[in-house]
Amino acid sequence: MFTSKEALRWVLFVRSIDVRGWELHLRIPRRNDNNHPFRSHSCSFANACSNGDIDIVKAMMERTQVDVNAMNSHGYRQLNIAANHGRLSVVQYMCEQGADKEARGQHDLTPLCWTVFSGHLSVMQYLCEQGADKDGTDRTPLQVAAGHGHIHVRQYLCEQGAGMMVTDRGRHWTLLQWVAELHPDQASLPVRAVAKYLCDQGADLIALDFEGKSMRRAPVGPIPL
Repeated sequence: MFTSKEALRWVLFVRSIDVRGWELHLRIPRRNDNNHPFRSHSCSFANACSNGDIDIVKAMMERTQVDVNAMNSHGYRQLNIAANHGRLSVVQYMCEQGADKEARGQHDLTPLCWTVFSGHLSVMQYLCEQGADKDGTDRTPLQVAAGHGHIHVRQYLCEQGAGMMVTDRGRHWTLLQWVAELHPDQASLPVRAVAKYLCDQGADLIALDFEGKSMRRAPVGPIPL
């Protein structure tokens, strides 16, 4: 059993020792936890994914029993974790090894939605090139981007053909309706710029939600253009 990445690297890569049946159990501190207990092998794998330790990720996937599509106790999948932290090399390797690019985890978000959430353009471009679904989730990647101010992400997704009129599953809101809901201060210049960009791209101002309300009659008021 290894309890540090440094020891694991020294044994496997510096000394090239062929160790069999090993596991990695890192001492990862938790909030309000002074004991710092050793984490499980799968939790340590998640830590390597989030930190972009591609050599450790490869070693654990190739030499130990790690399920690339498994969901951890917090509801996160390893590919989602790597995508959320913008770890392109890890995302690429995991996809090459058969990771599910459409697997949903916490909040019902796909890996593409997680990288859009964080604004990591290079990871998003790679997932789109690999055929990741740009529309089919509880909230579309465009709607996620609209809520977090990533203008470059929105523009790229629109250029790749993401549907601006695709609605979410719950409220049946379009992208423009999500912008109005998530940004009540609609007089701000960034929100006006986003709204104008969406309208220039053909967004429908009178689309109805599940309550029969259009964007012009939304509770937060009309979007100023």
